[in-house]
Amino acid sequence: MRNTIIAAALALSLAPVTAAAQTAPDQDADRAADRLDRTIDRALSDRRAGRGPAALESAKKPTWTIEFSTPLAFNSNIGNESTGAKSSSYVDPTFKLTGRWEVDGMAITAEAGTNTQAFSSNSSYDNATVYGRFAVAKQDNKVSGQFLPYAEYRVLSIYDGIYDQHSITLHQFSAGVRTTFNLGGSETDKLKLNLAAARREASVATAEQWRYTASATYLNGSGLSISAQFRFADFSGGTNAGRIDKNLQLGIGYEVELDPELTLTLGTTFERNWSNRANRDYTTWDLGPAISLTRSF
Repeated sequence: MRNTIIAAALALSLAPVTAAAQTAPDQDADRAADRLDRTIDRALSDRRAGRGPAALESAKKPTWTIEFSTPLAFNSNIGNESTGAKSSSYVDPTFKLTGRWEVDGMAITAEAGTNTQAFSSNSSYDNATVYGRFAVAKQDNKVSGQFLPYAEYRVLSIYDGIYDQHSITLHQFSAGVRTTFNLGGSETDKLKLNLAAARREASVATAEQWRYTASATYLNGSGLSISAQFRFADFSGGTNAGRIDKNLQLGIGYEVELDPELTLTLGTTFERNWSNRANRDYTTWDLGPAISLTRSF
């Protein structure tokens, strides 16, 4: 059985999106965006780039991947509250379809997906997200230290309950650069770095912002990943204009390949947010296992 790694083995720890009846739409938006960020991190790992015979075909042909994952996790602060935190276990089934092409030295990705979160307690926090993503990046030639600039557009539609009521729609435009360093001459021990800037527009003005992100992930051949991310958010819309948030996320995960198309991930994430607005500071832990089924064709 071959152990594999993912760039951020923390899909199980995606920050919960809270129902608008409980929190403001900007908090809904931040949680949904964070969840998609981690989904994308998983997609950027070597293993997630494609499975099976289709992944070995000519790069000029598209590779399509279907993935279904079911995390079962526990979160210590499902509302990202400054005080009076509520904790709960939850399930987060996710389905996505991804197409990838390599054309003239560029890697093109189109993706669509949906997920739902259902909490064992405080069911008013149940939520769902439908999203689409399109990205263009310099083709990765697997050269250590190669800088890969990229640009991306994503749209997210967020719902209270299990697709019960639409809460907010986000449009996010981002650009950045990624690189991977092979450590100690090894092709399995790696350090992945990412710098990005993004502009978010939203159907609710208080969620609009500029955001700047720096992240690092250490990966080794045994399936271990250790990650750190720092994000600076400058809100620009509505009553949130002038709000500044600084967010730190630290994670550790371990992934085991149970089958060529089936993986088990164990992991935990610590998150701390600092804000210049009252009641926007918070701390949360998220941990638990996830099972993922991936098929390429």
